[in-house]
Amino acid sequence: MSRAAALIVFVGAAIARLAVAQPASDDMPFADVAARRSADGSQLVASAVGLPDERLPMVDARCSAARRAGERRARGMLHTYVDEALRTGAATPSVIAQAHQAVDAQARVTGVRGLVDCGAVVRMAMPFSGLVTAVSGAGVRFP
Repeated sequence: MSRAAALIVFVGAAIARLAVAQPASDDMPFADVAARRSADGSQLVASAVGLPDERLPMVDARCSAARRAGERRARGMLHTYVDEALRTGAATPSVIAQAHQAVDAQARVTGVRGLVDCGAVVRMAMPFSGLVTAVSGAGVRFP
């Protein structure tokens, strides 16, 4: 088999693996979307792009690293939302810590869109009621 044919087979297999391993819905973005409440108000949602780590020689490892990077960035966006919301209120450090613990405990990946360069857009969401419960009794209101 020639080198060109081997390369075509390899690239085709990698693309097929991405399509199977990371199904993306039509509502997944192609770029970062800051943390916000969902349309029905029940979820706190953020999407972030994870870039592949070019230092890794294997394509699968690059794709996996991109997904983990997207997860870290999306989780960071959720934490930023909590920080911004609690900054305006009279929240104590213990209430702030409880809110961040709620994000860490309840945030889950709800979608992944694989990108051509092996990057990934990762959407994370958590129940908004989890934040409200975490800060209940502190007089804090989330936007």
